[in-house]
Amino acid sequence: MSNKIQVFAIPTGLLFLSLFIFVKTQTTTAEDIVTNKEQPSVQNNSDIGFIMRITAQGFDYGAQLGADVLYQKLKHMNYIPDLITKQNGVEMTITNLSIVDFSPPVGYAELIPDHGVRWILSINHTKVSGYWNYITRAWFTFQDEGSFLAVLHETILNITIEITRSSYGGVVMTVSECESIINLEMNLGSWLYNIVASLAQPFLENILQSQLCDIATGIIKVDAMSILEKLPVNITFQNNYVMDYSMLEPPYFTEDYMETYHKGEVTWKDDKEGIPFKPMPLIPLIETDRMLYLQISDHVFNSYCYAAFSHNMLSFEVTNDNLPGNILSTTCESGGLCIGRLLPKIGEQFPNESISLSVFNNLSPHWTFDDTIQLNFKGILNFNIPLKNGRNVSIFMIELDLKAHMSAVIKDSRLYSQIVKFTFKTINRKNSLYGENFNFYPLTNLVIKKYVIPRINDQGRIGIPLVMMSGTMVVNTELKIQKHTLTLGTDFEIKHL
Repeated sequence: MSNKIQVFAIPTGLLFLSLFIFVKTQTTTAEDIVTNKEQPSVQNNSDIGFIMRITAQGFDYGAQLGADVLYQKLKHMNYIPDLITKQNGVEMTITNLSIVDFSPPVGYAELIPDHGVRWILSINHTKVSGYWNYITRAWFTFQDEGSFLAVLHETILNITIEITRSSYGGVVMTVSECESIINLEMNLGSWLYNIVASLAQPFLENILQSQLCDIATGIIKVDAMSILEKLPVNITFQNNYVMDYSMLEPPYFTEDYMETYHKGEVTWKDDKEGIPFKPMPLIPLIETDRMLYLQISDHVFNSYCYAAFSHNMLSFEVTNDNLPGNILSTTCESGGLCIGRLLPKIGEQFPNESISLSVFNNLSPHWTFDDTIQLNFKGILNFNIPLKNGRNVSIFMIELDLKAHMSAVIKDSRLYSQIVKFTFKTINRKNSLYGENFNFYPLTNLVIKKYVIPRINDQGRIGIPLVMMSGTMVVNTELKIQKHTLTLGTDFEIKHL
């Protein structure tokens, strides 16, 4: 039996089986995964910044979750249509049908290359009770009635799901068919009654097949759909930034996994110009021994930084109000450290004043993934003294080239970063008090440690959102850094749906 189901669209770039996952790890390095079989990957679109792979193990886990949902729905199934059939002068009526006992369904998935997935459900044992009544009219009339218990020794449902990309970057899932195999044994107590019952048995099988298919496909169309609708294609965060997770290509299926390919780019909200550069190709993923893999391009970070840079969000003023201990004072407190002690000439010439530091970028900060995560920040440090008499004195300007090594943290559906070490170079661009060869390293090091690094880490603590669902515990997780690619592999356990 095959039931054709209508097509419905899903407004997200993730397949429903992936919805049961959120990512939670706090490590920056891991041992490489070794595999003997390289798995091909399809990346035809140069805009891909984020790839998700769900393996056969992940689909099997999701298929059993769906089977558990079916089990709960069958427990509360309280209506099966009555059956009335008339054949060869015999009218057979079956009423008050009810499933009185059944074994928990077992679910598993079968990936169909270049097509989709087949959700297979097996119910080993089912009992259906009801009442029967038959009447035959010829040159005489004979009728009888009674109760019965029918046994389904094994029931198999094969539900085929076709998956493709919608016009707006989400997923379109089509439940194209539900095939069911039912082995029904119906015994009314005597050979004569069983002959009569055999006339109704095919019709009863059809009713049960239709009911089971309707419930199982409803899990996809209703339950999965309600979860998918909560996952957006675009996420606005920090009020002004938008993460675009739209799918760029149809999903790619092999016998071992499904991959989806996404934009993975951060832009400024309502900015029509977009990002003027594209992501570099991601390293082909060969692993399939985890349930889920996420590949994140350094383009995600670079587009985020560009959006901030192009809207002047990376320029800022630093005064004593921003730093502890009055470090920018030209006259130090007793026993304290301040710029007047680091650079005595400033303290002598401008006593009891405070320096204002302007920090701004020449270029957008640049992230590089290549075995480690590195951030390159090029900016200008401009030191001024706003005198109490209202005059503003420009002291010196330093060009800064900062290289910072970062840690990556994926936790609670966000990707975080933090500087773990850094190096920098300075160029003396403007100096009215000191010679060209003056060493500004101590001062620059102080400013970087006390303000620039904390400022960058503050942004890293905000994090970049990932489209995930809470309520899941990940296990056996690792994070691997490769050229332009951050790869997370994990298994997962679902505590509740």
